[in-house]
Amino acid sequence: MSDAEEPRSTFNDYLQLTRAPNGFTAAADSMAGFIFAYGFTYGLALDAPQWGVVAVVACVSAAIYLAGTTLNDVFDLELDRRERPERPLPSGRISLIAAKRLGFGLLAVGLCGGVAVAAFVQSLTSGVLIVALAACVIAYDAKLKSTILGPLAMGACRTLNILFGMSATGTALNSGFFLVACGIGLYIVGVTIFAGTEATRSERRRLLFATAIMLAGLGVIAALPTYCPPKTFALLEAPGRWYILAVAMTLMTLWRPIKAIVSPTSADVQLAVVHCILSLIIFDAMLCYAAIDAFHAMLVTFFLFPTVLLSRLASMT
Repeated sequence: MSDAEEPRSTFNDYLQLTRAPNGFTAAADSMAGFIFAYGFTYGLALDAPQWGVVAVVACVSAAIYLAGTTLNDVFDLELDRRERPERPLPSGRISLIAAKRLGFGLLAVGLCGGVAVAAFVQSLTSGVLIVALAACVIAYDAKLKSTILGPLAMGACRTLNILFGMSATGTALNSGFFLVACGIGLYIVGVTIFAGTEATRSERRRLLFATAIMLAGLGVIAALPTYCPPKTFALLEAPGRWYILAVAMTLMTLWRPIKAIVSPTSADVQLAVVHCILSLIIFDAMLCYAAIDAFHAMLVTFFLFPTVLLSRLASMT
């Protein structure tokens, strides 16, 4: 069989299979979770040992996220053969065996790395959370994504990921930490519902409902001064500044979904989803700014660059 008749895997095919740009958003979530919890607990900037843990935590989160997106296509192979035949797996550019090896291999790497972090910081909570995250990813891919529980499972994955980052500081999780993680998770529930019919023309009612859920999640983040002691955060010593920042970022995030509600075409909805995913990194950075300072926030913001660059090669949705 000639080369023209037998598609061969390329680097871009694997980028598309894993939806690689999104892996950086998962890394940003867990990194922000660590920085937020560390700043909240100790009121100090991170030193060299903490940065080492952060690097491993970020890689663990990215590996499990990429495993999830890869296995998503493995479980959806028959559906994609009918609806998305151009994808790397149904088109045959990547074999099913190769995709399974990659997906389960990444999952194993993420689990082993997460358990290693738990052992290093002597946190049973971190070990439990990384196992729960992997289980939630598999449950979403295999069973839940096509049900009413799909968006909730996706939000739970993001929540568990942030909590894993927080727990890797070796400190106990408190109610403030849970509220921050759940705020991000609720935002992702909304984004997932919004993206549910992105391949076709979406219903305005669905998009409105999804946007309301996103707004509720951002509202939890905006309310940070009410459930975290102001004396612990440099930014929250002047809560008015935080509220202005939160409102500004919310408006900058939601203008795309609002535009898609007005014109619910597939293209507008997909652009809104990508915009909301990218905005997640900015909200992560805001949490780091609140917990410690602008330098730590800027480090998280840098995840935007590889995310945007890779999105030119592989779709984020």
